[in-house]
Amino acid sequence: MTTFFAVVAAWLIGISYSFKLDLNLVECGVLTLLCFGKRLLLGRWFSAVERFGMRLAHRRKLAIGLAFVAPIIIRVALLPRVPVPNPWIPDEFSHLLIADTLVHGRLANPMHPLWMHFETIHVLTRPVYASVYFPGLGIVMALGQLLGHPWIGVLLSSGAMCAALLWMLYGFFPARWALLGAILAVVRWGALSYWVNSYWGGTVAAFAGALVLGASARLRRRSTVPLSLILGTGLIGLAYTRPVEGLALAIPAVGALALHQARIKSRTQLLRTALPAAAVCALGLLALGVYFDAITRNPFTTPYRLNQAMYGWPLTLPWEHPKPPPEFHNFNMQLYYEYERCAQSQKTGLAGIELATVHLGAIWRFFLGPALTLPLFWFGRSWRSNTIRMPLLCLMVSLVVGAVIVAYPHYIAPATGCFLALSVQSIRALRLWRRKTNTTGVALSRAVVGTCLIMLPVRAFVDSTTFPSDAPMMHVFSALGPEEGIFRANVLKKLTAMDGRHVVFVQYDRQAYIDNEWVANGADIDKEKVIWVNDMGPKRNQEVLNYYPDRRFWLVRADDAPQEILPYKPELSRVTARPVPVAACPGKWPEVHSKRRRQ
Repeated sequence: MTTFFAVVAAWLIGISYSFKLDLNLVECGVLTLLCFGKRLLLGRWFSAVERFGMRLAHRRKLAIGLAFVAPIIIRVALLPRVPVPNPWIPDEFSHLLIADTLVHGRLANPMHPLWMHFETIHVLTRPVYASVYFPGLGIVMALGQLLGHPWIGVLLSSGAMCAALLWMLYGFFPARWALLGAILAVVRWGALSYWVNSYWGGTVAAFAGALVLGASARLRRRSTVPLSLILGTGLIGLAYTRPVEGLALAIPAVGALALHQARIKSRTQLLRTALPAAAVCALGLLALGVYFDAITRNPFTTPYRLNQAMYGWPLTLPWEHPKPPPEFHNFNMQLYYEYERCAQSQKTGLAGIELATVHLGAIWRFFLGPALTLPLFWFGRSWRSNTIRMPLLCLMVSLVVGAVIVAYPHYIAPATGCFLALSVQSIRALRLWRRKTNTTGVALSRAVVGTCLIMLPVRAFVDSTTFPSDAPMMHVFSALGPEEGIFRANVLKKLTAMDGRHVVFVQYDRQAYIDNEWVANGADIDKEKVIWVNDMGPKRNQEVLNYYPDRRFWLVRADDAPQEILPYKPELSRVTARPVPVAACPGKWPEVHSKRRRQ
């Protein structure tokens, strides 16, 4: 009995975080107020808007085009309020390195002679200088960089995601309900979520997942070469972005399609369905192998695994065991190893239950939130529908994977279309509730959609981090969050405006890993105007001074005074490396992180 209550307590603690972040309490309040405004929600003006939407939904090409441009227009219009994002998470810098490397016409960059000074999280500095991640997001951002800025690629991918989701929904629902789903996608993810306000990913994987779901649904009704090519493109998109989570979506979707084709027993139809998709997948995987070989010298070894072999992290699967720590040369790399080791140790027992609940809570507040949760209570009326069966199966498999390894919504982005299909089907069921008696279901369904629309400007103009929370280490995923990237961006802007070229020694002062990073450079390090290196003490720093005799040298204290630039002096430098405390996990991460937030 004690164990049962402990499990329930751990579960409740994990769930409680979800209501303290992303303005979910505000969303609950808006939804409650609208639910009591039945007379307003049943007004003629709302019916007129719905009739206009129904006419638009039947003009499919126009609707898909609007789904593409709508999130882009909204986000661009909000630039005075929410400027172009600054990277600050190590993952972001790693994806940006892929983009810059591709723009330079390379798959990987040569190892720098001073590679040790450039060591940073999620980046390989030997045997080549390259990102550890799969290249999907980097390819999109490389396109954006060619157009003027990597964020342009992120913005375009957000529009493509919303358009692909609408195309997918047309394969499952009547036109008017598909358009409703696209509206939800635009206001919840396309225009203001962290997917479009960072370089962290999500949109490209969601786009690929929508192609897989939409193509597999249509191929069950008619086999055509274009649909098969779209299916293959979606599968390769998943392989290039989130391969593990993509498999959780692809296996049920493709498996259901294969069973359907087997029942038909038409060889011509089977070939028309399978061969084009197989050809696209073969070419895509061959190109991916070439990419791996350029970095790891082995087409079957991913940069991710090579990085894990060299540093002992990242650790994502519960059955993986931390390796003995290697000899670290830089302090922040040591702290990240300890962070990964401790996070891995918390994936078992009661801590594992709480952690899994926190992970699923993050997925809930991003993909559903209070407004889209309400219709789920009516989903039981239609869960056996053939319309929803395949997306629901894919979602269930994805959530199992999510509970095990997912910490952030962009990990499970391939299943975005499944969440959207679930929401649309639930709203359909809610709308039919008591429709013949007092139209309560119609009013509630409109309250749900109205809440999502109202929360768009709320999230655009209200900083979600201003609301009290005892979990400052938790990430927010709505429009506005902790803009810690502004500190490094301001330093970079100031140095870029000066004459000459510069080297910045980055000095950390932290007791545990904090999820921001300062040592990040472009693909061609020596040609950068501003180069970021680790402060490794006066003796080792002299190697950098000797290598760049024509540059000016500075020192920045990323934790203590992130906006202050000091002329470099040997007496200001210090050796911060120390043995990793492998005996116990640090327990004060939130306090360390909140120190930065107060600055």
